[in-house]
Amino acid sequence: MDTRHVTRIGPAFGHAIIGILAAVLILNLLNARSRAFDTAAQTCLKELSVQQEVVASNSPFEYDDTGRTHGAAGTGGVTIGTDVLNACEDVEVVGTIAADGSTFSFTGEHLRGTTNYTITNGTGVVPTP
Repeated sequence: MDTRHVTRIGPAFGHAIIGILAAVLILNLLNARSRAFDTAAQTCLKELSVQQEVVASNSPFEYDDTGRTHGAAGTGGVTIGTDVLNACEDVEVVGTIAADGSTFSFTGEHLRGTTNYTITNGTGVVPTP
């Protein structure tokens, strides 16, 4: 048996397997990064919801816009300083609070995320249809 051909084929198979594994790993890492940005948007909306519940518990159970500026230029949404809510950095948020303070709704998406999410009083974060 000629062993020269076997020793040449072995490294070729090894390189092919490493190439396939690298391709799969790179795709998984890119998807993980996108999921992390989406998780950041969800965390931001949860933090906004908690803030609203705290505000409501300190008043006659009415939600209000304490700590936020509504009607950001060009967006019609809320402006949230990162010094107030660190989880909302790079997350675009649009908020609506009923005039009577009975309900709130926030919709947000991370600037590099792939999914838009919504949270309202009494619910969790759900993807926006």
